[in-house]
Amino acid sequence: MRELPIPTIAKVGGVAAGSGANLALACDFVVAAEEGYFAQLFVHRGLSVDSGASWLLPRLVGERRARELCLLGDRIDAPSALEAGLITQVAADPDRAVADLAGRLRDLSPAALAGTKRMLNRTWQVTFAEALEAEAANQVRVITSPEAHAAISAFGRRPTPGA
Repeated sequence: MRELPIPTIAKVGGVAAGSGANLALACDFVVAAEEGYFAQLFVHRGLSVDSGASWLLPRLVGERRARELCLLGDRIDAPSALEAGLITQVAADPDRAVADLAGRLRDLSPAALAGTKRMLNRTWQVTFAEALEAEAANQVRVITSPEAHAAISAFGRRPTPGA
């Protein structure tokens, strides 16, 4: 899912534990219901983490917090998960929140989203200079797209503030 060229959205309506939590966390956006919670329960079953937890969690919440989540297996409620950086949004109506988010993404350039997602996926493997080169190359690719032309034209037609 992380390598898909389109943004992915997970909706967690209740419990996301173990591999289910990690599947959700692998998405680009995670919307959780107010009563939702997340847990790395593997240690309580005599198992080690799987489904990408050892890679995802340190990147999402930092190494110290990832160790706490994985080695203790405590559950974390949706508001705490939001505060920790595990998820994108807590919503009273997660169906509506996901639909709104999907609508916003649908209106954006697929080429720009795919390129940006590809570069974000590689961020830990490249130097700053390499990131700048990748960004410049991607801009050259996407700037000629119909979506870019339309967005740039619309920006140019905006009224000047204070005029």
